[in-house]
Amino acid sequence: MSKRYLAALVATCLIGFAGLTGAAGAATPLPPPGDLAGAIVDGRASLSWSPVENSRDTVIYDVSNGQPGRVVGRSTTDEWVSINLPGRPSFSFQVVARDVRKQEGVRSDTITLYRGGRPTEPEPPTPPSEPETPPPPVEPTEPPPPTDPEEPPTEPEEPPTDPEEPPTDPTTPPAAVRDEPVDLGAAVSLARLQDPVYRETVVRYFDSITAENEMKARALQPQRGVFSFSSADQLVAFARENGKEVRGHTLFWHGANPSWISNGSFSQAEWAQLIRDHASNVVGHFAGDITSWDVLNEIVAEDGSGLRTDNPWVNGFGGDPLDAIALMFQAAHEADPAARLCINDFSVEFNRPKTEAYYRLVRDLLARGVPIDCVGFQSHLITESEGPGVSDPGGWSPTLGELTGVLQRFADLGVTVQLTEADLKTSPTPGTTEQKLAAHADMARVLAGACQAVQACTELTWWGVNDSQSWLGSGEMTLLFSDTVTDDAFTPKPAYWATRDILGGGPGGSPPVEAPAS
Repeated sequence: MSKRYLAALVATCLIGFAGLTGAAGAATPLPPPGDLAGAIVDGRASLSWSPVENSRDTVIYDVSNGQPGRVVGRSTTDEWVSINLPGRPSFSFQVVARDVRKQEGVRSDTITLYRGGRPTEPEPPTPPSEPETPPPPVEPTEPPPPTDPEEPPTEPEEPPTDPEEPPTDPTTPPAAVRDEPVDLGAAVSLARLQDPVYRETVVRYFDSITAENEMKARALQPQRGVFSFSSADQLVAFARENGKEVRGHTLFWHGANPSWISNGSFSQAEWAQLIRDHASNVVGHFAGDITSWDVLNEIVAEDGSGLRTDNPWVNGFGGDPLDAIALMFQAAHEADPAARLCINDFSVEFNRPKTEAYYRLVRDLLARGVPIDCVGFQSHLITESEGPGVSDPGGWSPTLGELTGVLQRFADLGVTVQLTEADLKTSPTPGTTEQKLAAHADMARVLAGACQAVQACTELTWWGVNDSQSWLGSGEMTLLFSDTVTDDAFTPKPAYWATRDILGGGPGGSPPVEAPAS
C-alpha cells in the first residue's frame, strides 16, 4: 500500500452482504454521497466520520448521513467499523488513520469506501472524478518495532520506507462471521475464588473456567482406586451457578501425578486397566458438566524428534505409545460421549519441527480412529520475538498470519482447535510500562484474531486472571488483569479490551484509551 494511499486516509470496504462483491478498487468513483447506502451499492464514495458515543460497551460513529457504526476491531494503525444501514444487513469497512487508539474528540477525516477487499496493487486506485481536498498530513505515531533478523518472514515483502506505513500483517483482523462465538476463559484456583475480588473478576469478565490444579491426577486419585472430587466439585458448582462452561485439565500428563503412579511398576495389562479406571471414573463423574477435556497433555518432544519419554502413563504401558494414547481417548469417550476430547501441547503455535511432529501425531491418531475432537495450543508466548530455539521453545511471538495458518491446518483435519493456556511475557519488550502494555495488547490481538478467523477455534483461555497470580511472576505482566482493584474487581488491561473488541461478548468493548507514551 503506497504512502499516497495512506496520506489520503483511505478506508477499504469489507462488504459482508450479497451483491456487493467485486474486484477491489474496480468500481467507478463517485462524488461524496448524499445517501451512503446508494453510494456503496453503486461503487465507492468519500465521506466523513466522527465518534458520537464512546462508552465501555461500544464506540458509535456518525458516518456522513447519520448511519451509526460500531468498532469491531482495532490495532495501532487500523480500525474496522461496522455500519448498519436501514433495510440492509450490516457490513464492515476499514478506516486507515493515524492514532486510532485515541478516541476522545471528534474526527472528520475524509475516508473512502471500496467494494470488495483491501486493494493489493502497489499504486492507489484511480482517484474520484471530483476529489476532495485531502486533510493536512497527520503526524505519525510511534513506528512499529523492527523485525528480528532471525525471524523468518511469512511472505516476501519490501522493507518499509516510511514510519507511517501500516504493517502488512496487522494484529487485528476484520470481524469474522462465525457460526458461534469464541469463549474467553481463565484458569482458576478454588482457593483464590474465596477472594471476593478474584471471584467477581471471573464472574464478570470470563465465559469459561479451567481448573488450574484441582482436576489433575494427584488431586483426584491420590491413592490407587481412591478418588477425591470435593475441590473439583466445588469449582464445577461455582461455574454452574454463574453460567460458565468448564474445561477439564488434565487426565494424563507427565506432571502432577501421585507417587504411586510416578514410581509405579505395573504390567502392560495393569497399566491398561489403570488408564481405563482413571478416565472412566473422572470423566464419568463430571459427565454433562465439563464441555472439553485435556485428555493428554504435553506429549511431543520439544525438538520435534518424537514423543516425550517421561510420561508414566504412556511409557509404563510400553509397546507402541499410540496404543496407550488411543486407549486414553477411547476410555474418556466411553465415559462421556458428549465431551470434547483434546490433546494439548506448548510451543506449537508457529512453524517449527515440534509443530510438524504434533500435526503428524494428530493425523496418525485420527487415521487409527482415535476419538480426538480437539487440538489445544497452550500459547505461552512473549510480546517480542527472540527467535526460535530448542533451549527456549517459548521464545517466539507468531504473527497473525502464522498463527492463523497453523490453527487452520489442524482444523482441516476435521477437529476443533483451542488456545488453552495463554500468557505473554513482556520482559523481552524494551521501554516503559505503557509500551510493554501496548505490546502485550498487540500480541493479545494476534491470539484473539487468529482464533476468531478460524471457524473451528472455539476457546481462548488465559492461564490465570491477574498478574500476581501468574506462574511466571507478577513482574512479567503476562495476564489480562492488573492487581489494581476497580469496581470490586481487578482492573482490565488494554489486552483484555483488545481481546473483547475482536471476540465480542463480556461486559463490552474498550473504554477510551490514551495514546501510548512515546
